[in-house]
Amino acid sequence: VPSLKKSATMMIQSVVSGGIGIFLWILLARMMSMSEFGEFSASYSVLNIVVMISSLGMGTMVTKIYSQSYIEGNWELSRGLRRNAPLFILGASIICFVVLVGYHSTIHRHTAVRIESFIVVMALLPLFALAGFFGFTCSAHGAPARSGAVYGWGWNIVSLLTLGVFAVVFGDRLGVLDVAGVFAISAMIVLYLLWLLSRSVEPEHIKHGKRSYSNSEWIRSGLSIAFAGLSVITIHRCGVVVLGWIHADAEAAAILSAAGRISFILLLLGGGLARLYRPLFAQAVAAENQSQIKTLLVGWIRTTFVPVFVLGAVLIIGGKFFLGLYGEEYTAGYWTLVVYVLGFGSCTLMYIGRSLYQFLGCNKQVLLIMVCAAVVGIAGMVELGEFWSDFGVALATAISVNSACGLILLLCFKKIKQMGK
Repeated sequence: VPSLKKSATMMIQSVVSGGIGIFLWILLARMMSMSEFGEFSASYSVLNIVVMISSLGMGTMVTKIYSQSYIEGNWELSRGLRRNAPLFILGASIICFVVLVGYHSTIHRHTAVRIESFIVVMALLPLFALAGFFGFTCSAHGAPARSGAVYGWGWNIVSLLTLGVFAVVFGDRLGVLDVAGVFAISAMIVLYLLWLLSRSVEPEHIKHGKRSYSNSEWIRSGLSIAFAGLSVITIHRCGVVVLGWIHADAEAAAILSAAGRISFILLLLGGGLARLYRPLFAQAVAAENQSQIKTLLVGWIRTTFVPVFVLGAVLIIGGKFFLGLYGEEYTAGYWTLVVYVLGFGSCTLMYIGRSLYQFLGCNKQVLLIMVCAAVVGIAGMVELGEFWSDFGVALATAISVNSACGLILLLCFKKIKQMGK
């Protein structure tokens, strides 16, 4: 089980990263008009959703394959995946970009997002997808803290510095195109740093020697993982898309984005710790070590409970203050923030369940559960958003994501119990 010091380091990194990220988005909100901030938030939410597809589940795949290589000492498959996975991701990103931009060009007049804004934001897709892949690669090779630092707070600091340069050059009033430029430059810098880190931490025997490939199997398994991840991120991010595209309400999208960004720090806490735990779960499953899996699960719950409870209480008590940092008009989203905090807090406690269930060979089951949750969640967002705007969307999000995560965790316990028989 990871030591308290290592776990605390990963969680503190995530909280710091989330705090810097919130500060970045506060600056963006203050440097943009409310409608343009809502427009950018809607496009950025689509980007976050589509990254899951263009990544093709390769992050989880390399974690699984590399972990097996460490256990078995056979690196042929790992060498093949190391070479082909970035090419798969790049190709999928280009296809997704062409399809989405082409579709949006036919409907953009009925939405709150202009076609030129959508194009420049979606152009970030391959950079984001490849950065995530190399972050997973570094974690699989025993450097979760360093990769988490670069991918988390390091990325946000680079974005802040780039934003400062843009503010000096173009003034303190930025548009969507300017902000997209900030994110493009920072993403390229972070991608390069993660690539350098992956080259330095990966073992020498993965770089040289005979390669073997299982491309069709990798893509099939990766797509199952990707669509399951797509369903998860769709539930989390689709609320802003619903308000920006279906209800064409940029201001409500801006409020929902602010509340979601503040409360999302809870999920970042779980995501940061998962970088430490995920390779350990993969190795325990590969070794069919039932007792180690149970020990890791207990360690996960014990480690996450107190920080989630304390951080959630701080966000609820100081909710109006935090929202007010975006601007006085954003305080109207206080109860939206409360719903998000409660929903994301409980989801963080169950965060590792989806990855564990996939490592246990249940990709299709995870996919089915998450797709059903996404369909129900989106329908709820559309209906409740019609009546209660951003609050209704947040409520539908919390209900759908926690129902799915709870069910997957219960199925994990059942599957682990069967390993001993």
